[in-house]
Amino acid sequence: MRDVVRVRSFSCVGFEDREVGIEVLKSRGLQQLSLTGLPGPWLRDSRDKLRSLAARRGTWGSLDRLLVHLLPCDESKAGAHLETPIVLACRLALEEEVPEATLARVRDYAFIGSLGLDGSLRPTEESKLLEDLYPGQVLGPSRFATIEALWDYLVDPDVDRCPPERAHDSFVAPIAERSVRVEGRALERFLLGAASLQRLPVLLMGPPGVGKSHLALWARSLVAPPDAALQSAIRRIWSLAGSEVPRRPFVAPHSRVHVAELVGRSRAGRAHPGFFSLAHGGLLVLDEFSELNRDSREILRTVLDSREIRRNGLQGPVRWPADFWFIATSNPCACGYFGSNRTNCRCTTVARQTYSSRLSGPLLDRFALKLFLTEGEATRGKRRRPSADEASEDEWPRLPEDEGQLEARLERARRALTPALESTARERVLRHAPNASRREIENEIRLFSAFLALDLEPERGEMLLQVLRAQNRSHLFAENPHASTSVRPDALRSL
Repeated sequence: MRDVVRVRSFSCVGFEDREVGIEVLKSRGLQQLSLTGLPGPWLRDSRDKLRSLAARRGTWGSLDRLLVHLLPCDESKAGAHLETPIVLACRLALEEEVPEATLARVRDYAFIGSLGLDGSLRPTEESKLLEDLYPGQVLGPSRFATIEALWDYLVDPDVDRCPPERAHDSFVAPIAERSVRVEGRALERFLLGAASLQRLPVLLMGPPGVGKSHLALWARSLVAPPDAALQSAIRRIWSLAGSEVPRRPFVAPHSRVHVAELVGRSRAGRAHPGFFSLAHGGLLVLDEFSELNRDSREILRTVLDSREIRRNGLQGPVRWPADFWFIATSNPCACGYFGSNRTNCRCTTVARQTYSSRLSGPLLDRFALKLFLTEGEATRGKRRRPSADEASEDEWPRLPEDEGQLEARLERARRALTPALESTARERVLRHAPNASRREIENEIRLFSAFLALDLEPERGEMLLQVLRAQNRSHLFAENPHASTSVRPDALRSL
């Protein structure tokens, strides 16, 4: 009999996989099973089940005590997928003589899977993911239906081949994307398409009913299809969340969402991804952005800069990727009608200043594109340009209405985003550099390069950029005594 039996497994901690070691020592004492090494709530709750399944094979004497120790001992071990390796290690410890061939097989594999009372191996959110990530290295529910079948494979020397994967119900499945059409708003759609190429944060502001939320929902079609590496990361995050895996992630939580739901929380000792991580590689829309609590808004400053979330928990440091395209929508004031062409605002000057102060300066500085939507001509899709030659609107590049053509157009623009194009954009922007922060200038360079990639003439791109600068500094802070009010809410509509 060996003094200590060792079995390997894995555990998903955030976006990382960590090896978990299970050591079992058979000693003298009362007939019981003891768990040490910071077992999580799932394992502590299933201790009686593990003891019953381990005793079905081998002789468990009345004075035999099994001490199960989980490594590393300074991190909490959470997840029902650790039940299978614990039961296997206990059975090996109860055996009087363990053949060397069996020990060699145990050393070659890691084991995962939840167990039923009848000994059936059941997949979990982590087990299927780990079996796909480590094919041929992990044995679990995809190859064995019961713990008895897995045990027979380990101890029977006549069985020299691991059984093939078997079909079982998956926790994840592809979901259909709902297409959305936007009538008119050609210039706004063009600007959103340019922002999508560089994943620049966008703020849509305007009175109720102008189509802010609908336009943000339509922007889902602008997200680039993920490549193989990004799709693997998306599948991992959504699988660990126990949700269906989308082709292009789209997350739009309620305006009363709590900050813990955004960054992720722990459930039964195991870290679960939040909305920021679920939007990785896709689009995050926060409707009624000004109505979010302050912590939920301000934490975006760090997330948009680092493109990831790092937290400390019982399982140690946890990291989740959070590289997404962000669109926020908001009303301009508490009543919502400041700047409206059809309804007068009922808010006082102080009330408007109080409401606008919810969006702090450092947070607004992260938005590369700020658009104020109005009713009237903009809603009907009619536009005019007060130019001397009265050029027609057809001179502006338009994004195709058809979804297939739109995706092909954006893909050509992504290929056109080269360092040479960015160098040209940098030269044009710095030629008329505004009195702005370094982040604003860098965002304008990236936005201008997207204009060029979408076949917009440099001269028109500069004019469009100047109008955007003026609107960003005037209308969003129209009630600020230090801000200029020379540009009307429909200044962008004059192009």
